[in-house]
Amino acid sequence: MAKVSLSPAALDDLKAIFEFISNDSEFYAEKVINNILQRITVLETHTRIGKVVPEFRNDSIREIREASYRIIYRIESEVEISVARVYHGARLLKEL
Repeated sequence: MAKVSLSPAALDDLKAIFEFISNDSEFYAEKVINNILQRITVLETHTRIGKVVPEFRNDSIREIREASYRIIYRIESEVEISVARVYHGARLLKEL
């Protein structure tokens, strides 16, 4: 089982997502964040479940999706995964 951690940038992304959605509905904002976090837990047992991020073309930088969000993660080793960013699919991915 891999240890999954969230980078400071990923935590900031989640906070921004929550704040944006909570302008309309705090209930829905909590639901979206919980769904994203639940999806991330899959990486503990399935480190290569995601596809390679086309912007980087690096086998160790992959993504999974939850609703409209791209969860970008880096395989540090077979037992260590780092979630780098959580982006809305409509936004351009510029950096990790």
